[in-house]
Amino acid sequence: MSIETIKSIDELMVEINKEAPSAEEEIVVERPTITINKEVVEKKIEILNAEAEEAKKEAKAVAPKAKHVTYKDGYAKMLEERMKNSAKVFSLTKDLNEEEQKKELEELRLALDDKSKFSQKKVCEKVVGLFTYLSDNASLNPVLKIAFNVLKNDGFIESGKKGNLYQALLKKPYSPQTATAQLGQVMNMLPRLGITLKAGHKMTPNPESNLLPMIYSKMGI
Repeated sequence: MSIETIKSIDELMVEINKEAPSAEEEIVVERPTITINKEVVEKKIEILNAEAEEAKKEAKAVAPKAKHVTYKDGYAKMLEERMKNSAKVFSLTKDLNEEEQKKELEELRLALDDKSKFSQKKVCEKVVGLFTYLSDNASLNPVLKIAFNVLKNDGFIESGKKGNLYQALLKKPYSPQTATAQLGQVMNMLPRLGITLKAGHKMTPNPESNLLPMIYSKMGI
C-alpha cells in the first residue's frame, strides 16, 4: 500500500470525526406520544370484571358447597353423617362377619326414622350421640355416662324411683322430673341396641353385646 493511500485514509478519518457528535453533546430521542382514551379503558375494566365474576360462578358450579346435615334431615341421615369418616363398623352383636355387621348397622340406621321402633326423639338423639362418641372424640352424653357407670358397678339398672339409676341421677343433681324422663329414655334405648337384656323392671348386661365392651373400654371403667 502506498503512502498516498495511507494519507487519504487519515484524511477520511478526520472528516468522519468532524461530522460525529462530541461526547458532551446531548442526544435527544423523542418518544412517541400515546393518547389514552378513558372510555376504552373503562370498557376494558368492565369486561375484565365480568369475566372474573363468570369464572367465580363456574368454580362454584363445579364444586358446590357440601350441605350441613342436621337432625331435621332425619336421624338415619344424621347417623350416617356422623359415622362416614369412621374406619370401624360398630355392629350391635358380637362375632358377625363384615357383611353382617354392615347390614345390622344399616337396619338400625333406618329404624331410627321408624316411629314404631324409636318413638322418642330424645332416644334417637342419644343413639346418634353414642355412636358419635365411639367413632370420634366427642364427649359422651352425661346421662349415658352415669347409666354405664351404674351398670358397670352394680351389674344391673333398675327402673322406678327406688332404682339405682334414678337415685344416681338425683345426686348429680337432676330434678325428680328430669331424672324420671332420662331413666325412661335409657331403659328404652339400651335393650334396642342389644347392650342390655331387660326382664321386668331390671336390665342386665347382654353378653352378646359388641358395643358394651367398647363403651367400657373408651370410658376407662
